[in-house]
Amino acid sequence: MKIGFFGGTFDPPHAGHMALARAAVRELKLDLLYVVPAGDPPGKPSIPSASPRDRLAMARLAFGRLPRTVVSPVELRLSGPSYSVRTLHILRRRHPSAEWFLVIGGDSWKDFTGWRRWRDILKTVRLAVGLRRGVSTQDADPAVRAASIVLKARPPRASSTDVRAGRGGAVPPAVRAYIQRNSLYS
Repeated sequence: MKIGFFGGTFDPPHAGHMALARAAVRELKLDLLYVVPAGDPPGKPSIPSASPRDRLAMARLAFGRLPRTVVSPVELRLSGPSYSVRTLHILRRRHPSAEWFLVIGGDSWKDFTGWRRWRDILKTVRLAVGLRRGVSTQDADPAVRAASIVLKARPPRASSTDVRAGRGGAVPPAVRAYIQRNSLYS
């Protein structure tokens, strides 16, 4: 069994996130992809600006119909900062014999050596990286590159920051309606 873990603030989820999820499932032939909104994302003090409950609801709207994809509230149930190493430990206990992939974007890939216990993560998963156009495969640490699969698909240029600031329309219609209905980011 092949399983992926795709975490993030998803504040809000946008077309780039969805394209990366689709590419990971398709290219890696994943049996299951866990999409996990961060409960308390370390290193992002000013965001998320939507509540954890709202981010989970938006993730379910965005990813809920993607094949072989499950949105999990696992990090929202934990106290303290949301570290991928801890979440992976929890998820891997559910599927101990699976082959695991951590799905990340190019920005996270470049900064991966700054993640908590990044070497331990690389001992248990392969990284599946979605690079935007213009990002080089040489931008990551050599040890990180060696443990990575670069996906062929290139996610569109999209930014949660731009969406929150009202500068981008790259969110699914159901997410946009949720944002408007709940007066998020205004």
